[in-house]
Amino acid sequence: MRLRPLAFLVLCAHFILPLAAQEPVPTGDAFARATKDVQALLRDQPKRGPAVLATSLMESARTTSDPVERYAYLREALDTASKSGDSTIAISAMDALTAGFAVNALVERADLGLQLSRQAKQVVDASIAAHFLIALCRQAVATGDDALAARLATAATALSGRHKDAALTTLAKELPAWVTEIIASRKALPAADLLGNVSASDATMVGRHACLLLGDWKTGLPSLASGNDTQLAKLATNELASTGEVAQAVAIADGWWTVSEKLRGFSRTLVQRHAESWYRTALPKLTGITLSRIDKRLSDLPFDVLKHTGSVDLWPLMSLAKGSYQGEWKNVNGVLVVEKNDAGDHVTIPVVPFGDYRFESTFEQLSDKGEVMFLIPVMAEDSPHSLNYFLYDDGSAFHLINDDMVSSNSPRGRITPKTRHTFVAEVKQGAQISIVLHLDGHEIFRWKGPASTSFGNHRKAHPTRPGALGLGAWNASAAFYNARFIPLNGRVGRLEDLVAP
Repeated sequence: MRLRPLAFLVLCAHFILPLAAQEPVPTGDAFARATKDVQALLRDQPKRGPAVLATSLMESARTTSDPVERYAYLREALDTASKSGDSTIAISAMDALTAGFAVNALVERADLGLQLSRQAKQVVDASIAAHFLIALCRQAVATGDDALAARLATAATALSGRHKDAALTTLAKELPAWVTEIIASRKALPAADLLGNVSASDATMVGRHACLLLGDWKTGLPSLASGNDTQLAKLATNELASTGEVAQAVAIADGWWTVSEKLRGFSRTLVQRHAESWYRTALPKLTGITLSRIDKRLSDLPFDVLKHTGSVDLWPLMSLAKGSYQGEWKNVNGVLVVEKNDAGDHVTIPVVPFGDYRFESTFEQLSDKGEVMFLIPVMAEDSPHSLNYFLYDDGSAFHLINDDMVSSNSPRGRITPKTRHTFVAEVKQGAQISIVLHLDGHEIFRWKGPASTSFGNHRKAHPTRPGALGLGAWNASAAFYNARFIPLNGRVGRLEDLVAP
């Protein structure tokens, strides 16, 4: 037994053990010896941070062929990460444990979630722990474990003061009342007779429980369609019969939106998100007043934290602390503003993406001329980099890929001064690196190449920590209104992870 050394690329890995039949949970003397051996190895290791240590333990679990050793390594990795409050590594270790061994997954995950609700102190860790708890709460409700669901709902709410994500806080605060409503609704559900017959009123109750409380539309729609609530029956029937035609989609979405306005809390959220899904199928083909009405309705919705699991509101991290920025930045009522400058002034966001991710921000160029910049991290073979993508009124481009500026060929890849825009970067990392950028919903840039590509930064943009996200401007005054990070695969790191262990 040996602890695997931690190379730089190990930090970037997404630890998923090969799919195989689940092993029985080790017990007895063999497991006790394996645990003792792992702990002895840890004592002999140089002083390392818990993130580095837990990641190394997971790599050792991945490479050993002995299931008893693997279980011991994963348990130790889980314990190390959870005690330090590192949600991403702890959840990754739990994923590997529940995939590889015949444990009670819900109980194990719930125990971890409750521990993280106490230990996750950093903004990113608290945010990811809250997402984890919300998902577990919904799972506990689905399995009928109402007592556990109530505990998980309370724990998710307790994290709000640490992650400070308004959308996530609102959702978490809706959970306790939702669990109470679920319990009451479940008790009132009718039992089918011996022949499986269900009355129209009973069908409505079953359908309302599935659709409006659980968000289980596939199960609930047929019940609503055969029920005695005229409004819900018509909506369900139309949805089940829909051919996807634009007018149909808008009518179905409008109908569910009207229903949502009579609901409250989490149920209202679930139904509005269902309506949103129908609106978005029609949106590309809409024009005029209808488009304006729906655009306004969707823009008023908070960020969809249910859809984007693990997303992190970066704004609570955006302090203008010494060393984190250069140039004339200021915070104006929650908006970060950089004044007109003659250099690549930027502010570093203390988040390091290890793996695939999505990054989005709403911004506005306040001056008539100049460039707005985003620092997009990639983990290349040689080292981490923060590529500089800049946008201006006549185009946009990356500095630097293979020592060259790579421009966008899209006519949509340009900004209008004094107009708010939304920038989205989606990056996939591994042996190949893929970068896709969108501006206001339109693709403006696409690039793919090997991780051995030579990446560099704009010579006038000097990120303090290559590998971290960032915002900036050059010869421009700009305002940044928000920023959000969504891990798609892998984990979210901290700035200290960029320091060699």
